[in-house]
Amino acid sequence: MIKFTKITAVAILAYCASIASFAWGKNADLQNGFVYVHTSRNMPELIIEGKKDALKTNVLHSAKNLEIDCGEKQIAFLILSNRTVIQLEENTKIKIKSFSQTPPFSFDFYSETEETRSILDMEILRGKIRVYGVRPRATSSINVESPFGKYDVKSTKFTMSVSDKHTEIVLFEGQSTFTSKNGKRDFIQNKQRGEILAERLNSEYPMKIEYLTSIEEDALLLKYNDCKTVFNSVEFFKGKDGKMRAIRITPKEFLNRSAKYEYRK
Repeated sequence: MIKFTKITAVAILAYCASIASFAWGKNADLQNGFVYVHTSRNMPELIIEGKKDALKTNVLHSAKNLEIDCGEKQIAFLILSNRTVIQLEENTKIKIKSFSQTPPFSFDFYSETEETRSILDMEILRGKIRVYGVRPRATSSINVESPFGKYDVKSTKFTMSVSDKHTEIVLFEGQSTFTSKNGKRDFIQNKQRGEILAERLNSEYPMKIEYLTSIEEDALLLKYNDCKTVFNSVEFFKGKDGKMRAIRITPKEFLNRSAKYEYRK
């Protein structure tokens, strides 16, 4: 019979903890994610590793070193494999530097929380984007680089615009930290607008923050309906060959839409 002592018990617990830690670390390894082109209006430009092509709908790409350039009267809707939707308005250019997430890449349509940890690193060079998704896990992050600094965003709905003279972020839900290129930091939370002007970059608090009015909130919520349609119409899965696939689906809510509704406006 084995005689258990306090030292033996501690040793067993430490061994079990090390095994659990190893297993967790192995399962938590991030893998390269994917981006699916849901909508491409008037053929925006796609640049992969310096090679230019037209951005085509219903195409799945590896989410690494992708540039999408929408010119005049061009828009695009992208959806990442963690169900994050990115809408590009006309005259907008972004770069998805990398997007990775913890496998499995499956998800539940009825879940309002991201099922696996993910990290998105992207850059907005000009124009305006709208981002829509489920509630991110605490260890997930969306890092957006702009000409004036970086944003660490934890949000389910936010809008960002960039010009030569300013950068603006509007958070419908969540929070974001801004860090300027000279190290100045500022913070914004839900239902707020934060504007960075070139002449304020050296101030102690570079972001001009305002609360959204109720009218602005209602108008902004309507804008996210287009993203929600995309959000509910794509399913990711792995094929028998082990490769990622994406298919378009038609939710019942879409069949009941108004005849005047057009998500590509």
